[in-house]
Amino acid sequence: MFINKLSLIFTLALAFNTFASDEISEVKPSLTQDKKAQRAAFIGKWESSQPTKEGGVRKTIMDRQSDSRYVVEFTVLNEKSEVSYKQKEFGFWGVSGGIYFTMYRGFIENDEFFPVDPNNAYNYDTYQITNISDNKLVYKSLSSENIFTYTRVK
Repeated sequence: MFINKLSLIFTLALAFNTFASDEISEVKPSLTQDKKAQRAAFIGKWESSQPTKEGGVRKTIMDRQSDSRYVVEFTVLNEKSEVSYKQKEFGFWGVSGGIYFTMYRGFIENDEFFPVDPNNAYNYDTYQITNISDNKLVYKSLSSENIFTYTRVK
């Protein structure tokens, strides 16, 4: 009998803690200074040159605006240093809660814009931010697990 009462008390305590942990704020809290600084750090022109798993190099120039627009240019060189892929893209970006995200909206060819389907889930990417400084950004893709390293263009 004592064990049954003890078991009931333990179950009720566990249930109470479960419900208590589901409480939420009435409104979204204000951003802290470090969260504002985290987003601001992404603004500007950044570059990356990283080896690919296929033996080539992927070069990237990323230009992020404060109004959340971006333009990025990718150049992939094969193992013979020949251009195997080149594309210029545009879209929107943001930072929230340690996550960097992009919404690819289209590509640019010969100064002409070509929109992509906003209903295609492939056009949305999220990244875990791992390092931010004045001159370096490092983040990890949550889908591919690739780690991207960028340096600020001066």
